[in-house]
Amino acid sequence: MQSDASPPAWARLLASERPIHFKYQPEELLRETEQMGPLEELSFRRVLDLIVFCRNCLLDDDKELGRMTKTGDAWPDIKARLIGVYGVLYVSDDSYIRNVRYDEMWARVERVRRQRRKARKASAAKRAKKNAAPAQPPDAAAPPPEPMVPAPTSGDGNGDGSSNSEHQGTRIPLDWRPNLEGVRFALARGYADTRIGLLAGEYVAHNTDKGITSTDWHATWRLWVLRDLALSAPPMGDEA
Repeated sequence: MQSDASPPAWARLLASERPIHFKYQPEELLRETEQMGPLEELSFRRVLDLIVFCRNCLLDDDKELGRMTKTGDAWPDIKARLIGVYGVLYVSDDSYIRNVRYDEMWARVERVRRQRRKARKASAAKRAKKNAAPAQPPDAAAPPPEPMVPAPTSGDGNGDGSSNSEHQGTRIPLDWRPNLEGVRFALARGYADTRIGLLAGEYVAHNTDKGITSTDWHATWRLWVLRDLALSAPPMGDEA
């Protein structure tokens, strides 16, 4: 019959805590249960499981243990035999059911847990110290700027034979295309023919939109190719 009272502290712990898993030792368990009857062995095995789940804090509560071991009113007599006849359990001074072998295993678990907590604290302190350190200066390397007008050179760079001032430059013609030297320059840097055509269209559109002038659009084209290389990985082949 279910009790109307709230569950004991160890039962609440069992429901709320993640269990600890011990290394299974069948040879020790077989030795401990060799002379036990079936009901005594069942009770003892369940008590060992409860000791683990309750963090070695299983209260000596005959009513609750009778229910948890499924032995009911027979539990007090079984407990007395497990303690007095087989010597596999004992009741601690603070009224906990204990097993010597599990006491040793639990002590090892606690040592490992303390070591892990210490390591986590040290790691957290190291991260906090690192985060509190002054920010490192930004990397001096930066993407190349927008195409700049090259130093004035002789010739107009338009390929149409017209002359312009060496200092003023001209707007890029809408039908501008790279000459053979400019195409070879891009090919030598891994660009496919189709990508060169697309890049030339972007080059014309960008300089038209920005109103940039140049005295040598073919020289500026080479800067544009180098800029594109710096901003993206070189193409591996023709675009699909």
